[in-house]
Amino acid sequence: MKFIRNVLILLVVLMLVAAGVVALFPARTAVEWLSPRLGAVKLEEVTGTIWKGQAARFSVRNQHLGALGWSISPRSLLHSALIGEVRLLGDRFEGESKLHVTGPLSGEFKDLRLVFPAELLNPALDIPGLLPVGKVEVQLTDVKLVMGYPQQLDGKAIWRNAAVAGEAAASFGDLNAEFRSVPGGKINGVLGDNGGNLSLEGTFELGATGYEAEAILAARDGNPDVIKALGWIGEQQSDGSSILKVSGRLLPLR
Repeated sequence: MKFIRNVLILLVVLMLVAAGVVALFPARTAVEWLSPRLGAVKLEEVTGTIWKGQAARFSVRNQHLGALGWSISPRSLLHSALIGEVRLLGDRFEGESKLHVTGPLSGEFKDLRLVFPAELLNPALDIPGLLPVGKVEVQLTDVKLVMGYPQQLDGKAIWRNAAVAGEAAASFGDLNAEFRSVPGGKINGVLGDNGGNLSLEGTFELGATGYEAEAILAARDGNPDVIKALGWIGEQQSDGSSILKVSGRLLPLR
């Protein structure tokens, strides 16, 4: 009996030690192990533990987004996943999300919120001579990534105080996009406005490797600034409106 008691005591001590090691496991060590599998994602200047830590530099494709902090539930060990919350804080990006990560660059995000300057839309819009101005707010209810590719994307985005500067300056008002996943692994969206100086109607589609969008833009109530700006946007129509078509390749995170 004494031998069994001593074995049980030893097992309890070993379990407590193991729990302590796991609880205090350095996040920096974990990131070093995972780095070769994170592809275009980089976490640098990492501090804290795997359960509560921070990367002072969070980058995607060599673009610094800000500091990324996380809080992971220890119950994740029971689910073979990382379950918790992440927060992003940078000079241009700010966001937060709940997460359920099942592997490198794979997992689900819930209630994701992201805010960034509209000028970052410039490469996708590809409008020479004009620079987007304002803030873009993205709110996603469900996001699913598989090896860096979006397999599900449901939510909306609002371009607050949308405007352009450069060869022409105009204020458009708030512009919005709503999107949802459809069968076949694609994501469909609708573009519209909230009654500002620019009338916007359009659609877009996001697939595994690319995106394409088409929209009709017009000056509401004959706004002269918008009319001038539309001279730089898309293909001008006889009624004064403009048709804008954009497409591009979607690069995965890996």
